[in-house]
Amino acid sequence: MTSENEATFISESPSVPKVLLFTDKKGIPIIYKGLSLTFEKKLFFGIVRSTDKDLLDKYKVKNTPSILVVKANEKKPQVYKGSIKFNEIFEFLNIYSEAFVAGGGSS
Repeated sequence: MTSENEATFISESPSVPKVLLFTDKKGIPIIYKGLSLTFEKKLFFGIVRSTDKDLLDKYKVKNTPSILVVKANEKKPQVYKGSIKFNEIFEFLNIYSEAFVAGGGSS
């Protein structure tokens, strides 16, 4: 995700929370790929490179890696403050995935 496509990414499917990973690394971290597959269709995942100063400033990110959950109807993103471990991030993100039900109803 870049500052050029950020507005579109955040506004598409407004009921689905967006998970943003701010990183200075190249590629996609394995842990992030795993989380993306785990929460497929429940959360949308984007990566912001540390070179995109506009987005770092907009989201007030001082250090990388940082993970934020952005919801279209909320002004402030939720910041993950734990360690970069799959289970801990999973527990944090699971709260946001439960609020969205694919298809908009019970099955």
